[in-house]
Amino acid sequence: AKKAGVSKYIEFINDDMRNFTSKRSHGVIITNPPYGERLMTRKQIVSCYKAFGKMFSALPDWSAYVLSSVTDFENLFGKKCKKRKLYNGKLECNLYSFLGKK
Repeated sequence: AKKAGVSKYIEFINDDMRNFTSKRSHGVIITNPPYGERLMTRKQIVSCYKAFGKMFSALPDWSAYVLSSVTDFENLFGKKCKKRKLYNGKLECNLYSFLGKK
């Protein structure tokens, strides 16, 4: 962001999303959370994605873009979305798009 001259507009955070809060009225979250392929069990994925949905519901004017191979992501997240099929290497994924209120 610094090299591109946009660091005052973009904030990168590498943290547990359950810790995320913001005083900003609107924004965009772009994330590639664990899929449960290597790093987490199914039980952990369910807990993680539900917690992300809960955190995101407190940000009604925010948008989110989530890359995931978890097929029931929308159900776990608790929101309907637009999705586009993509591949992360050989792994089939979807890019889920949630647009905040206009």
